[in-house]
Amino acid sequence: MSKSYTQIALVLAAYPLGEADLRLRIFSGGRGLQTVVAKSAKKPKSSLRGLCQPPSLVNIELAASRGGMDILKQGELLEGYLQIKADFDKTAAAAYLSELILAAQNDNEPSEGVLELAQAVLALLEYANRPSFAVRVFEARYLALLGLLPELGGCVGCGAKQEEKTVYLSVSEGGLLCAACRAQNPDQQGFNLSLGSVKTLLRLLVLPFDKLTTVGLSAAADNELGEVLGEYLQYHLGCRLKSRRFLQLSAKTL
Repeated sequence: MSKSYTQIALVLAAYPLGEADLRLRIFSGGRGLQTVVAKSAKKPKSSLRGLCQPPSLVNIELAASRGGMDILKQGELLEGYLQIKADFDKTAAAAYLSELILAAQNDNEPSEGVLELAQAVLALLEYANRPSFAVRVFEARYLALLGLLPELGGCVGCGAKQEEKTVYLSVSEGGLLCAACRAQNPDQQGFNLSLGSVKTLLRLLVLPFDKLTTVGLSAAADNELGEVLGEYLQYHLGCRLKSRRFLQLSAKTL
């Protein structure tokens, strides 16, 4: 008999598997990314159907499989994020967050920090007036969790403090560059960024979630940070994110 185990997990994606089953990509703090099977979940009367709609936070029981995908047996829906699913922009933003997790995490690599961040940002996204605000928070804090946060305290090349109104963030060098250091490698990939946007980014990183509403994210800063953080993530993850491209084509600020 297969051993069973329970866990709290975030359902990130669901794909058809045969006529009636679903293949789920889920993330839990204790096991990281997993691919599991929800048998007969596509059937209208299936008790598993409500657990398989991303994004969803679930408490589930799974049957361990030897060499194959574990099987979803039963579970409880902890958070269905109905406000997100009812709004096109929020649904698109949640898909982007899910794709970032799928792109950066390895299967069976635990991370309580990633799950906690995803839960906090999805809760923020659910009731946010501007979905892009929640996305900026996730992008910034996810970079920090991954150890990829760019150097923002000074020039990554020489350490000089950057106090100009407009600074240059090098994607390839991983931080701000002064004019002199940038001149040594003028062909590198990077972006101009206002010093105000840098200060906003630092606030998004350090403020508690219950204080984030005090951050005034202007449309200009939102656009700048959206472009820089998105490209920075894609560069260091080594992939192009389909959901981000879709959002750009839809003229959304992400």
